[in-house]
Amino acid sequence: MEIQHLPVMSRFGPLSGAVGFHWDHADTAGLSFEGDSLLEPAETESFAGFWFEELEASDRLSFQTALRVESASVDGTGYASIADPEDPVFFTGTRTFVPVSGGLGALYDFGNNTVFRLNGQAVERAPAAAELFSKGAHHASNTFEIGNPFLDEEKAQTLEVGLKRPAPVPLRRQRLLHEL
Repeated sequence: MEIQHLPVMSRFGPLSGAVGFHWDHADTAGLSFEGDSLLEPAETESFAGFWFEELEASDRLSFQTALRVESASVDGTGYASIADPEDPVFFTGTRTFVPVSGGLGALYDFGNNTVFRLNGQAVERAPAAAELFSKGAHHASNTFEIGNPFLDEEKAQTLEVGLKRPAPVPLRRQRLLHEL
């Protein structure tokens, strides 16, 4: 669900944005062709809230910011240790994660459909049930997968610089579009 708010006039320019939330529930399991379990039944429940704002500082310059906070709970069974393959140790339980992601960006319109952008992000992602609890042959990828129930959130920091300009439409296509 997403709710956009009406633009608000600030001393720096119009401010527009949205807030929202996302809920997800997944029950997963995986069996090999032989009937062995690649992934014992696992249950994932997640709820995330997000907020996005854009400030139009001028006709050409705008700034953007976003924040996303999630609560994810993954319940399942997998290997805790395979130090002794004849007698593996199992983990059965629930792992809970709270990934937080945010970003800042600036856009500058040079005109002629050319936009310069600069974005910085710090993002986090909770591991999926298969990454935590897999334990067997995966025939689609022809691999043997072993999850790690002790994984933490995956984290990344990025900086992106870009220049965007759409390709020009060929004259023949312009004529066809005009005729339509």
